[in-house]
Amino acid sequence: MVEWAGRLLLAVRDVATLLPPPLLLDAWLRRPMKTTAPQEGIQAIEWTAEERGLAGLSDLEGVPWFLPMDQFFEAWVETILQRLTRRTGAILRTGRLRETVEPPERDPPGWGTQAALIPDHWLEWKWGSLIVDANYKRHWEEFE
Repeated sequence: MVEWAGRLLLAVRDVATLLPPPLLLDAWLRRPMKTTAPQEGIQAIEWTAEERGLAGLSDLEGVPWFLPMDQFFEAWVETILQRLTRRTGAILRTGRLRETVEPPERDPPGWGTQAALIPDHWLEWKWGSLIVDANYKRHWEEFE
């Protein structure tokens, strides 16, 4: 994965940075979302681009905000999976709503301390399932 990320960075190194235009940010904010995290993340991008709030480099104008990246990332993954369900006919269950709680299989039964597994997302089709546990970690965290 690290090698793939490195190749991706090399592929886009000469591409100019492009800020999303205000109309695009407004369109993203008007989309229906099940949680507020994506909206807060888009607002944070907007504030950063406009150098407002605590994300900007100018004076600390605007309202201070705080959004844990792991919550934003998990909500972003959920938004992508919602689109996938609409396109493929899958059923999406989420851990934040406690829809994915599954007791682990034990051998021997009753051995162990973990009462349940709760993946973040569970997609189900007639032909199979896809379990997604979306964990955000800073890229260099593992190496430190």
